[in-house]
This record gives sequence, C-alpha cells and structure tokens, in this order.
Amino acid sequence: MHTGDFCLIPPGVHHSLDVCNYSIVLNILITEAKFKNIIFNELKADNLISSFFIGNIYSENVNDFIIFHTNGDRQIQELILDLCLEQVNQKDYYKYMINADILKLLGLLLRNYERTCDVPRIRKKKDSENFSILQYIEQNYRSLTLLELAEHFHYSAQHMSHRLKQITGMAFTEYLLQKRMKLAADMLVNTSVRVKSIGENAGYQSQEHFIRTFRKYYGVTPGAYRAMHQKG
Repeated sequence: MHTGDFCLIPPGVHHSLDVCNYSIVLNILITEAKFKNIIFNELKADNLISSFFIGNIYSENVNDFIIFHTNGDRQIQELILDLCLEQVNQKDYYKYMINADILKLLGLLLRNYERTCDVPRIRKKKDSENFSILQYIEQNYRSLTLLELAEHFHYSAQHMSHRLKQITGMAFTEYLLQKRMKLAADMLVNTSVRVKSIGENAGYQSQEHFIRTFRKYYGVTPGAYRAMHQKG
C-alpha cells in the first residue's frame, strides 16, 4: 500500500497491521449491521462496494480486500479525520454525523476511484442479481412472502427458495425472522419506543405474537431484554 490508499476489508477476514517505518495507519471498524444498513438503504445501486460486501457476507468464496488508490485526496483525508474526531469527542448527534461521513466517504471512493482500484477477482453478473434480491428483502421484509419475492424476480417460489438458501445459507422464513428480531432488539436497546410499536415496525400486527416470537428467539421477553441492556 502507498500513501493515501484506502483498504476495505470485509467481515470474517483475519488481518493485522504491520508498519515498519514512520507511516500512520488508521484502522476504522464498522459493525456489520451498520454497514448492511448503508449498503441496502443508502448505496442502493449496483456498484463495486455493494457487490463486494454481498459476496463476502453471503458467499463461501471470500474476497480479502479492495484497495482504492486515492493518492492523498484531501477531501477523503478530511472526512476520515472528521470521523475520528466525532467518535472521540461524542458531541450531540455525533452518531448522525458519523453515518453521514461514512456514506460520503464510500460515495467519493466509488465516484473517483472505482475504475482504478485493486480487486482480488472479477465481479460476476450473478452477484448483481443476488444483491437485488437481498436489497428487495431488506426494503420489504416486514410484510414480504416468498411468493411475492419470487414473482417480483420472475422465478418460481421453489427456485427462489433454493436461490436464497445458496446466498444466505438460510431458508426464507429463517432469514426474515432473523431480520425482524435484529430490528426489534436494536430498537429495544437504542430507542424508547413502546414494545407494541416495535413489534409493528418489525412486521407483527399482534403484540402477543411478537412477544411470543421474541421470547422464543432470545429466551426473554422484549421488556426483559430492554431492561437487561439498559442495566448494562
């Protein structure tokens, strides 16, 4: 790597930093959940970072990295510095500022350096469709059925079920349940929204059904889960 290079490393790839001179290396960690939210809800178009991320999260064939050669791009340097300062100072609304900086950073990398970056292997056309399937689920999972998903992509329900199993390693119902429960858990920990409203946001019209499902998944009721994490 050279001065100004930005290396994107996906989850699950073991790596270490080794600097033998007076270089400065910044290691920025983004949670998988946060990065998923950015990829599916913000960077919605088919692009290098989206395909790279999907391929590594849902495929056994892992790409180790992407390196963007920014050549000391001043705008990117200032964004990264601002990210660090926001995290250290933690002023009001710092999380919103960090999210905005991350999104702008990824956008600039794609806009200015996508064509010159180093990628371990060539993207496949199938990766793009897999991304589209997962993105559609992300945007509609609160009320989506397997048949609706299959019809949207002009496949049979059986083919779509098999396709999703290949991408995620999970059945359709299992994948939706995981997404709904993670959304609910996140809202319980990070918001003061009522349990009933959280259940509705996760796609459950019945509060009793939501509570039963949540307790079966996490082993405690939503109220107990919230109390446990608030104490923590």
